[in-house]
Amino acid sequence: MIAHLAERLEPNIEGKTKRLHKTAISKVLDWIEMFKNRNVLGDEEMEQLIAEAKSVLAGNPASIVRDNNALRSSLQGEMNQVKAKLDLLLVNAPSRRISFEEE
Repeated sequence: MIAHLAERLEPNIEGKTKRLHKTAISKVLDWIEMFKNRNVLGDEEMEQLIAEAKSVLAGNPASIVRDNNALRSSLQGEMNQVKAKLDLLLVNAPSRRISFEEE
């Protein structure tokens, strides 16, 4: 969701702003609120990044961001920073090797 919002805040190839739906930011904020209950492993780094994303987005409804290019650009940069930090936390889970051949 963070990556999608960051992508929607970026201008397109021609430099024009992309459409930002009125629920784009509120859906991310709703997800952030639900994360508190879903953090069953108590990941403090993730909690810190989620709090950072919340502070960036709080008080910036899509209707204001849509019409304010300076705010949009600022939010885009900050959300890309949060996204980059989240990407560093992602780890590829090891996979199992299953063989159906008899030994």
